[in-house]
Parts: sequence; C-alpha cells; structure tokens
Amino acid sequence: AAGQSSQYGDSDDDEAGPLRPCPQQQMQPGRGWRRWWPFGSTRQPNAASQSQYLTLIPLSDSRLKPQNLRLIISVLLVLAISAVCGVFVLVPRGLTLGSIQVINSQISFNTTKSTYQLLLTAEFPVYNPNYFSVQLSG
Repeated sequence: AAGQSSQYGDSDDDEAGPLRPCPQQQMQPGRGWRRWWPFGSTRQPNAASQSQYLTLIPLSDSRLKPQNLRLIISVLLVLAISAVCGVFVLVPRGLTLGSIQVINSQISFNTTKSTYQLLLTAEFPVYNPNYFSVQLSG
C-alpha cells in the first residue's frame, strides 16, 4: 500500500514513519465516558496504556499564561478588606463609665411622720466606643 494516503497523511512515504493518531485520543468502546466521570478511583494508568508521544507547547502559548490573574487578585483583596472592616465594626467593645456627678439634690423632711425624702439628680457619663447605640438599664 505504498503511496496510499489515509486520513492522517501519506502513511508510507514519510521519512519519520507512518502518521498515527495519538492513542489517548482514540475512544475505546465503553471507556470513553470514564475520562470525564468525576467519581471513582484515581489510579494511575499502567505503562502499556500511556502514550509514547510528546507534545511541545511554546512558552508564548496563551494556555500557559494565567487567565484574569489581576481580576482574581483584586476581587480577593476587596473581599479580604471588607471582611476585616466588617469584623472591626461588628465586634462589640466594652462600655466605660466615667465618674458620677451629683448635679442637684433636694431633701424634704416630714416631721409628723418622722420621714424624709431625698431627691438626687446625678449624671453618669457613658463612653461608647462601638459604632452602634447601646441601651443601658438597671
């Protein structure tokens, strides 16, 4: 069959030998879907089923360059900064009470019942380092 051409080129006229399709690209009956199956074993193929062909890819090939690396890094940086800011704002901090100051006092005596009434107005300064309002009771 010298001089015959097949779908892979001139089979007998090449100096390097006949051109053959790569064995990994040939679909084996009943096994083609296993290449894409996400479950199952992760065993390595044996030496008989490995291809003896070597594919050379130039360093300028776009498949070797990371795709959208700047976009991915910027999105991750924005997410990290927003997470840190969210934690900083949402974590509660302790309240601090200042010194109590009595502003107004009034004492009234009831001599018939032997009682007295004491009315005090005091100021309690509360320092709130949180970013939200706090309600005190007690």
